[in-house]
Amino acid sequence: MSTIHKKIHPALFDVPIEAIGQVLADNVGWLDEVFGKAEVITHTLADGSRRVYPDWPLTGNEYEQLLPDDRRGGYAFFVLEEPVETGSNDKWHAPLSLIVWGDMTIASPDERNTEKVKEDVLRALRRVRMPGSAFIVDRIYERPESVFRGFDVREVDQRFMMQPYFALRVSGTIYIDEPCDY
Repeated sequence: MSTIHKKIHPALFDVPIEAIGQVLADNVGWLDEVFGKAEVITHTLADGSRRVYPDWPLTGNEYEQLLPDDRRGGYAFFVLEEPVETGSNDKWHAPLSLIVWGDMTIASPDERNTEKVKEDVLRALRRVRMPGSAFIVDRIYERPESVFRGFDVREVDQRFMMQPYFALRVSGTIYIDEPCDY
């Protein structure tokens, strides 16, 4: 059973994102941790340079960085991208990416098979039931530079970006019911 990290008071897009995360945690056996919507934070380093990382808020000003390393097993997190827009019928929508990273020797122990890993994730996503919300997947990326697009991965040890590890970015649009009569 995966550990799922949730917001204390989820609202708006957090609610369906956490529902998706729960289904992933319950149905993808090789995931050890599932995080909700990551925050995209620009960090200023000691030399004055800036780096953009996906982070999970802990307490106060503390964050857990969500780039690949050897501290955790398979994990997933979400990035809600801009813009958030409104359409007809009180539906808000925004681009959403699910980023997954793991060890192929655990996810597909008999052979390196990224298609099996994708299948595991897509089958879990088909089980998600979110009245009033939907996540419509329309793209999947495998190359590390595409999976971690928008983040600085220069400090990530390159061994976490190659065999036996894998990374996926499952992208699409998330919709929520919320009155748009502001």
